[in-house]
Parts: sequence; structure tokens; C-alpha cells
Amino acid sequence: MRSSHKLILGQSKLFKGLDQETLEKIAEHTEIKAFNKGEHLFYQDDVANAFYCVIDGWISVYRVAAEGEQVIMHVFKDGESFAGPAALSFGYYPASAMAESNCTVLEINVSSIKSVFEDSPDMSLNIINNISQRLFGMVGEMEQLQTRNAPFRLAEFVLELCPENCDMAIITLPFSKHCLAARLKLKPESLSRAFTSLRQQGVTTDRGTKITIENIDRLREFVGR
Repeated sequence: MRSSHKLILGQSKLFKGLDQETLEKIAEHTEIKAFNKGEHLFYQDDVANAFYCVIDGWISVYRVAAEGEQVIMHVFKDGESFAGPAALSFGYYPASAMAESNCTVLEINVSSIKSVFEDSPDMSLNIINNISQRLFGMVGEMEQLQTRNAPFRLAEFVLELCPENCDMAIITLPFSKHCLAARLKLKPESLSRAFTSLRQQGVTTDRGTKITIENIDRLREFVGR
């Protein structure tokens, strides 16, 4: 059972560079948990006693603004980790995490792996370095997104959801369009205009989460793939 946990850890960017023995030690202090769409993993200001690797599904991390509005900071997918800085440094969660779809995560208990950190200072430095690289990477991703217009961002995301070896497709977004706007770093009205613009490329959507792509190759040409 723990061998699967070790495999998940090894595939995570957070634990990149750790040897198999260290991964096995960390895996002993992990647990696979499933959440239904709309369930919270934790709330803003809760004590941060764990951090997470996404196995499958989508999870949003958001803060509640002064006026009570939920502001999505980021949306995480399979293979990505989150809440590391909060659990390892802050001691509390500065934001809430909610399942945007049915999802499965690997929960790493911080207090339980303190002994592993103490036995291997190099491991601690490695994880801190990986967290720093991930934060810089997120900044880079944001800057890269900002250089691309809204229709381009949307088209690239839609293509990621399209099945391979198909001429056309009808897909369902794994979460709401509000969440999609946050993932693409767009305002909701900009996302709506992007969908309108992509009609010229044969992409249409309903009022919900269904998207029809009439010609996938045409959409690939639009983004230069």
C-alpha cells in the first residue's frame, strides 16, 4: 500500500531529487484521501498540520476578501502539490482549499515527519529549494499567461482536455467557468469574450460547462501546435 504512496511522492515536483529510502520514510506518514466536489480540505486560518499532492481532480485555493467575496488564487491539478509553505513555515493556512471536482489527494502529515527532517537536514533543504522553485515557476507561468491573449489561453486549455486521435470533440469542463477564469488568470467577462472569439475557430459552449470543438486540428493551428 505504501509503495503506491512512495510512487506518488516521487512523481511530485515537491519531492524531486529525494532518494528512494527517504521517500519510503515520508510515505509512512501519508494518507490517501478522497473529496467530493464542493468539499473543503481546510479553511483559511485553520492550523496547518498537513500539505498535499493532487493525485487526480482539481482543487482551488481561495481567500475571502473583506467584502465577503471568494477570490480564487490558484487551481491545482494532478501532479501538483500545495499548502507546503503553510504547513512547513507559517503554521496556519492563509487560504482555504476546496475540491472543484471529485478528487483524490495524498496528505502528508507535518508533525509525523519531523523526525525524518531531523534525521536528514539535506532533505529539508531539498524540499525548501523545490518549494522556492515552484513559487518562482508559478510567477513565470503567470507572466507567460499575461503575454498571451485570452482566446489563446482558453484554446490551449481546451486542447488539453480533448481526447487524442479525434477530429472533433464534445467535452465537459471539470469545474465552473468562474474557476476556469481563475485558472487562466482572466476576469469572468474576459473569459466570456474569449469564448465568443473562439467561435471563429469552431468552438462553442452552452450556458453550463459543455464545450463543442468542431475541428481539433483547426484549433491546434490557432495556437501553433
